[in-house]
Parts: sequence; C-alpha cells; structure tokens
Amino acid sequence: MDAKDSASRTRQTLDRKAHWIEWLLGGSCALLVAAMIGWIGYEALTGREGQAELSTRIVHQDKGDAGYRVMFLVGNTGKRTASSVVVRGEIRDGDSVLETSEVTFDYVPAHSSVSGTLLFRSPPQAGQLQVRPTAYSDP
Repeated sequence: MDAKDSASRTRQTLDRKAHWIEWLLGGSCALLVAAMIGWIGYEALTGREGQAELSTRIVHQDKGDAGYRVMFLVGNTGKRTASSVVVRGEIRDGDSVLETSEVTFDYVPAHSSVSGTLLFRSPPQAGQLQVRPTAYSDP
C-alpha cells in the first residue's frame, strides 16, 4: 500500500455521508441528554420545597449477646433530607416507661430509608414496644 492509496481512502472516508442509523441514534441520545438536563433542573428548582416525613417500621426482633435486638427501618418519604435523626425505642407498661433505647443517624436522605438496631436488656413484648423518630435537623 502506498501513500496514494492511503490518501485516497482517507478522502473517501471523509466524503462518506452518515448512515440513517447514525442520525437516529444521535438524535435519540440528544433527546435523552436534553430530558435529563431538564429533569435535573426541575428537581434543583422545586426539590427543596417541603419537609422531611419520617416514619419507622420494626423489621425483626431477636435475642443476642448484648440483650434483645430490635431491628427497624426509618423512612423519609418527604422531599427534604433530615440530618441528626434521633430514633427512640421504649418498652412501656401502660403509661409508664420501663426501658428506653436511642440511636442517632447522621442523615436520612429524601425518598429513602436506612436501617438501625436498638438494644434492650429486657424482652420487648408485642404492644409494649414503641419505636419512633423524635428529632431531626435540617442539613
């Protein structure tokens, strides 16, 4: 292959028109990128409105070496992240609190959940255990 053949092939490659599939794929990608930019912009402008909406759900209870473990999820269905989230668990007998356990999460992001475990010395009975978020701060 000599220099003329190489130059001829380069010129043919440059003169070639794009195939229709290249145009279709390029247009689809451009639309996808534009949609993503629009969605990110919309979330940036409207995503800060609202408050954190925290809730807890007990997942599992068992006995361990350190006492009784109560595993739970704390969820945030709100549009705002909550930081320094305090979750308190209480074993109650009527109106009196028999035992309290507490855990603090650094943050619970908006539209997500995190898991944690509370430890108790006495066994939590059904109907006597309450697990709830008690405090958080705005980041």
